[in-house]
Amino acid sequence: MKDAVMVARPDGLTEVYRMHGGFGVIEWKRMAVGEMLFGDWQSVDYNQIKPDAGSADHIQSRTEEIWYMVSGQAEICFDGDQVCEMRPGDLLITPQYGRHGATNIGQEDVEMLVIEVFPKSVIDVLPKHKPTEAKD
Repeated sequence: MKDAVMVARPDGLTEVYRMHGGFGVIEWKRMAVGEMLFGDWQSVDYNQIKPDAGSADHIQSRTEEIWYMVSGQAEICFDGDQVCEMRPGDLLITPQYGRHGATNIGQEDVEMLVIEVFPKSVIDVLPKHKPTEAKD
């Protein structure tokens, strides 16, 4: 059996004001980066969006994002005209080049994990990498 590794915990968060041109405070921590993982992952992030805060619409040009809602309520806007609400347990995937933003619409912090992965079009042009060798 391989040993499990804890890369990071979601404490010691960084306060980000007006993330992606948004409003209010979002606390953020990058918990793992692609160089640490066996796969075509860019990063695993933990986000807390404070009440009355949100990120403005923005585009991820290199990655697709997988969002998993841990707690709170958020309104997600896609491509300027599509809106959906996320609640705990919801999973959302934003495609490469998809315009998106998130706003806390509740009274408690929104907590979510955001996993960024490289789509095939990006993988094909990136140099190959290999994280630290696994122990047998």
